[in-house]
Amino acid sequence: MNYWSDVMQDDCYLIAIDGWKAEPYRIVIDNKQGKKVDKGWTCDLNPPELIIGRYFHAEKVALEELESSKESYASENLSNWKEEHSGEEGFLLISRKK
Repeated sequence: MNYWSDVMQDDCYLIAIDGWKAEPYRIVIDNKQGKKVDKGWTCDLNPPELIIGRYFHAEKVALEELESSKESYASENLSNWKEEHSGEEGFLLISRKK
């Protein structure tokens, strides 16, 4: 019953009112500067996660692998940069012993 009240009830209501049509629409919000920002697509009946998982699984896995390699590369380069530029003569001198 929890699944019904949390998920299925809303889906059945959408189907009863609008029929079985899943219409995607753009998410456009106003940012702090008052400009409109496009946040992508969404659909009330078919969540994007289900569509991506079903039809774009290979692309999703490839994208996740690229993001993880990007994060590891960035953290590795940042730690190398900190090692090069810290110390007595470096730019990142935090405290100097007197």
